[in-house]
Amino acid sequence: MKQREADAEISGGNPISTSLMERLETLTESLKNQENATPVSENTSALIARVEDMVVREAPPAPAEPETFEFSETSQPLVGVIETGFSANNPDIDYSRIILGQDRVDGDDNPLLAEGEGNEHGTHVLGLIAAQKDNGIGIDGINPDAPIWAGRAIGSGKWAESLVEFVDAAKASGQPNAVVNLSMDLTQIDAEGNVTTRYEFTPQERAAIEYARQNNVMIVAAAGNDGGVMSALGQA
Repeated sequence: MKQREADAEISGGNPISTSLMERLETLTESLKNQENATPVSENTSALIARVEDMVVREAPPAPAEPETFEFSETSQPLVGVIETGFSANNPDIDYSRIILGQDRVDGDDNPLLAEGEGNEHGTHVLGLIAAQKDNGIGIDGINPDAPIWAGRAIGSGKWAESLVEFVDAAKASGQPNAVVNLSMDLTQIDAEGNVTTRYEFTPQERAAIEYARQNNVMIVAAAGNDGGVMSALGQA
């Protein structure tokens, strides 16, 4: 019975460390070398041999270096981010690569925000895409070499106008493809002031999405902020 129980523990997939193996070997040698000691049984020797076979003595291989990709500037599509606003002073962002679109929340031509001026969800998204790599600051963005277009529209109800503005910028870039990120839900407010997920586009919104599609602009959209349902934007 004891032998069967030991076998079950080994075959059950429990990890066996090298240090444990060394302790077993030391104990076995000690038993073998003791005078007048009870001889080690064949079953025990076989069990130890099985444990030895399961232990990897060599050091695990070093993790592979992450694969990197290099693309010429002419092959870089314009990446649009339509958001709540962006920090005007993020040391991890190369602002020379950013084309500034309209701020449709404040009604001006600068979507960059001073500290404490507004919601900086856009700063977070922009960093994931374009934060500089290997500079010891913040994070490494997915592609800090990409040309970025940044527009502020979330909270204004005018994201469709911002999308059209980006598509025009993408067409002017000379690159046949572009991608734009829309990290937002679509909501509506009823007569009692209740905010709910919106399931339909306005004609203007529908036209803006079709304009993007016709001009090879890929839209990356959020599923929404309501766990049980998905807004029209996410569904599209």
